[in-house]
Amino acid sequence: MSIARRYSELVLVLLTCLVLGCAPEAPPADEPAATAEPMASAGSPGDHVSFFVLGKSWNFTQTADGVLNLIDMGFFAEIFKLAGGEVADARMQLTAPGSEPILFDREGDGGAVLFGHDGNRHQTVEAVDAELPNGDYAFSFSTPGGDIDNFVVTIAGADGQTDLPPAPVISLEQNGSTVASTAVEPGVDTRVSWTPFDTGRADPNGIADDLIFVMMDDCHGKRAFHSGRPLATPNPLEPEKPSESLLTFADNEITMPGSSIKPGTRYTLKVEHARLLDTDKRQGVVGMTTFAVTTFLELQATGDAGPNACPPRDD
Repeated sequence: MSIARRYSELVLVLLTCLVLGCAPEAPPADEPAATAEPMASAGSPGDHVSFFVLGKSWNFTQTADGVLNLIDMGFFAEIFKLAGGEVADARMQLTAPGSEPILFDREGDGGAVLFGHDGNRHQTVEAVDAELPNGDYAFSFSTPGGDIDNFVVTIAGADGQTDLPPAPVISLEQNGSTVASTAVEPGVDTRVSWTPFDTGRADPNGIADDLIFVMMDDCHGKRAFHSGRPLATPNPLEPEKPSESLLTFADNEITMPGSSIKPGTRYTLKVEHARLLDTDKRQGVVGMTTFAVTTFLELQATGDAGPNACPPRDD
């Protein structure tokens, strides 16, 4: 091929590239193509916090024969961290003019939960509302993955009122038969059931349906059972891993393993119904508000506790 012809072909290729663009040459069939490096994630607050909640609740005791008695009522505010999560400078504040921030300055569950001021304990809904008015509350906190700034959730029922759900009545069963709370057999699976959560519903936002929690502590204050938390939040019994179970308004029973009840030990069993009022999600963090109710039932296991005997009751 003559030099002039080769020159002409080269000029033609260059002109074509200038007009139409040229793709890079494909690698040989036996040579793998280069792959782009994945972009590093900058992280988000949702890597540290699962959800926060502001709620109003009332508490009842249940006698051995199933009678409910009001203990008290009040408000609570909590931030639930993921395993290894870090949170700082957490606060919430009513958006109305002149309101003061409420700080989250206490930890629980080995640091997995941050608590805001719980408020006082009251005997009437009106007193609770006077201390914590219904309305819009802005939550703010910092994490290594970024900040949540003025995440607003609303706590209020129909027409702005506080409408707490009715208390559940708890029933116990072992070996297929009803068992008295005063004579629970240790080492035997215990089926816990409760009256239906009739005011519960599915979440129209698709974030979290109305929730039920079943918890039991022994007389030494040690957590013996927990039914699980929503949104992959660690169960207090396994703080390093996401909850594998949770209960919603559609559930009406759960079985506690026999290993959770020791001989001669006194326990406090709690069943909570939480009706969610507002749910939202920002930067991987869920915010929610709730009206809730908890029934407390004392359980006494048969047998001898030996050196692990319960301390005398305060009452």
